[in-house]
Amino acid sequence: MVCWPMTNWLNMLKETELQVGFTDVFRTVGVREVLHPEVLRRRLLLALYGLGTNAGLKRMSSGGGGDSYDDLLYVRRKYITTGAPRPKISIKPKRLPHGSKPPGSHHTRPVPAAAGVRNVTHHQQALP
Repeated sequence: MVCWPMTNWLNMLKETELQVGFTDVFRTVGVREVLHPEVLRRRLLLALYGLGTNAGLKRMSSGGGGDSYDDLLYVRRKYITTGAPRPKISIKPKRLPHGSKPPGSHHTRPVPAAAGVRNVTHHQQALP
């Protein structure tokens, strides 16, 4: 992570959630959902961060928030499972950053044949 060395992964995960809303795709393996959507969203982010970074659910619950280890464990067991059906994720951003264009509105231009690709978008050419 060279561009933003002091950026916390949890902040990146939360910002991604705010822009895309990927936690709306998670569904319970149970019969009904009883958690308030905001509480579920917060617990999903904490659980995903704890599992993804190997920090663990206990460490994430000891951060001083109102979510206990049992709360995060419940979310992990009911929402983050390998046996749950996986819907095709096709999420559109809730809002776009200032000055950016919606996907598909970028103009294409030809590139040299040595690149192996005929047409790419402007933002793809800027990537290293």
